[in-house]
Amino acid sequence: MIEVAERLFAERGIASVAMRVVATESGQRNHSAVQYHFGSRDGLVAAIIAERSRPIDVRRVELVADLPAGRSPTAADVVRVFALPLAEAADDHGHYLRFLANATAEPDLDLEHGHPHDQPGLAWVHREVTRLLRGAAPVVVRRRSRWLATTTLRLLADHERTLTTSRDRASVEEVVDDLVTMLAPLLRA
Repeated sequence: MIEVAERLFAERGIASVAMRVVATESGQRNHSAVQYHFGSRDGLVAAIIAERSRPIDVRRVELVADLPAGRSPTAADVVRVFALPLAEAADDHGHYLRFLANATAEPDLDLEHGHPHDQPGLAWVHREVTRLLRGAAPVVVRRRSRWLATTTLRLLADHERTLTTSRDRASVEEVVDDLVTMLAPLLRA
């Protein structure tokens, strides 16, 4: 059900997919199967994120470990650690980034369940954004963090879509380099 829901949410948007459609397209005869297994739409979205975010965060932790010792991470380092594992995921699952971009844009969805406290790589990104913006008002730090995430996810969702629909495909390295070039100044501004 998770893979089917991810695909449907990516293609149609979170609010546009009825839970009975997820159950039916997953081969479930019981139209309440999603509610039984996940409790609600929010529970299903949380399950998708939990399953897909683990390897992404493990990769972030690896990237942090590879940063040069003895110097503070730059804004470019922070953007790269945030974006590269997501960009790499575009090749792995085909729908996840479009799903995640849709999920984060859904105003009625509660996504507070899995934020940085249980993802050490993501927690590192949040700490470093806060450090880079030291002296800025907390509202500015939250806004820039949100903009970093929203912009990264939307642009990577577009990249993921082009991998399946276009001949004009950029490599992961090209895409991440472009993101770093555009988003590091956003953090420093």
